[in-house]
Amino acid sequence: MHLKKSMLTYATLWTLADFNEQKFFSKRKHYDIFKTLRNTTVGTFVIAPMVYNWQNFAEKLYPGTTMRAVIKKTVTSNIVFGPVATSCFFVATNILERRGDIVDEWKEKFPKTFMNVHPVKSLFSPMFKVTEEEEEKTLP
Repeated sequence: MHLKKSMLTYATLWTLADFNEQKFFSKRKHYDIFKTLRNTTVGTFVIAPMVYNWQNFAEKLYPGTTMRAVIKKTVTSNIVFGPVATSCFFVATNILERRGDIVDEWKEKFPKTFMNVHPVKSLFSPMFKVTEEEEEKTLP
């Protein structure tokens, strides 16, 4: 998939995902179009190019589709790319929200989000118990 196509796909998916989250899952009383625009912007112009370039890099690093190559790509992506992408999401969102407390917010949200969303959770989840209240704090 070409970068432009990937970015268009991310723009569509992130827009729909944020709309659905706000409309059906969030406890917000009113729809926040600016939140959707921020998430769409981050997904399209930050995350999509990162994922696209990471996948190309991972393919060069571990070429092929054998089980061994796929496992290597998956493990490397989870250990290296996952934390970077999650951090970039928090930083970019924080900048667009003009909060200014980027490091403090990252310190608060990253560990919880990484352990709750990232596939590594399955390795360590028995060690951590996160309440719904704590989980809501990690959501943008």
